[in-house]
Amino acid sequence: MHYRALDNRIVNEHGGPPIKMKNNTLTPISLIASGLLILLCAWALLFAGKWLVAEYYANKVNDQIELWDSYGDIYFLEEWEAALGNINRAVALYENSAELHRLKGFLHEWRRVAPYPEDDDLNPMQKLRQTIQIQTDARQSALSAYRDSLALRPAWPQVWLKVANLKGALDEFDEEFYNAVERSYDYGRNLDFVQDNLTELSVRYFEEIQMREDLKGLQLDHLAKSLNRGRVHVDLINRFRLMATLCGQLLGNGYLLTGAAARNCEQALQ
Repeated sequence: MHYRALDNRIVNEHGGPPIKMKNNTLTPISLIASGLLILLCAWALLFAGKWLVAEYYANKVNDQIELWDSYGDIYFLEEWEAALGNINRAVALYENSAELHRLKGFLHEWRRVAPYPEDDDLNPMQKLRQTIQIQTDARQSALSAYRDSLALRPAWPQVWLKVANLKGALDEFDEEFYNAVERSYDYGRNLDFVQDNLTELSVRYFEEIQMREDLKGLQLDHLAKSLNRGRVHVDLINRFRLMATLCGQLLGNGYLLTGAAARNCEQALQ
C-alpha cells in the first residue's frame, strides 16, 4: 500500500480515508512553559546543591564541637578559627536557616574556652583585660547569631534561654533580657527537655527576675512545680544561697510544697 503526502495529510493512493499528520511545531505558550520548567529544575538543583554543601560544613562544625566537648577544652585556637570559617561558609550558602545561626552562636560561646593569644609584652593586668575583652566579644558575637536565629524561628525556647543567660553574664539586665526570660517561660515551661535549663535560669537570676512583677509569677510557678517534682537540685539553690529566700517567697505567695520540697523549706526557714 502506498501513501503520498498532501498538505498536512497522508493520502492513500489506493483509496481509503486520508490520515491527518500530527503537527509537532511548539506553540509560544508551550515554549514559555518549557523554559519555565527548565528554570525551575535548575533552581531546585542549585538550591539542593547549596543546602548539601552548607550541611557538609555544619556537620564538620558539629563534629568539632563534639570532640571539644569530649575533651572539655579547646587545645588550639586554630581549631576554633577553622570551625568559625566553616560555619560562616554554611551560613553564606543558606542564610535562612535558624539552625545554622544557632550553631554559629554556640560556636562563639566556645571561643571563651579557646586558648588566648600569647603576648609576652603584656603585663598581668593587660592580659586580664585582654581575657575579659575576648570573653565579652565572644558573648556579644553569640548574642548576634542567636538574634538572627530567633528572627527566623521565634518560638525556640532553647535559644531564648541562651539569650537570657548571655545577657545576664554581660550584666545587661535590660528589656531584651526580660523579654528573653518571658519567652523562655512561655515557650519552654511545658517542655521536659528544657526544664533543667529553665530552672537554672530562674535560680541564677532570681533577684533580677523578681524585680519584674509581670515575670515574678512565672518564675515562682516554675520553681514551685520543679521543687515538688524533685527537678531542682538543692545544691543549685544553696550555691546561690537562696533556699530561705525562695521558700519564703513561695510559701508567702500561697504555693503548696510537698514531700522533700516541704521538708527542705521547713529546715531552711528554722
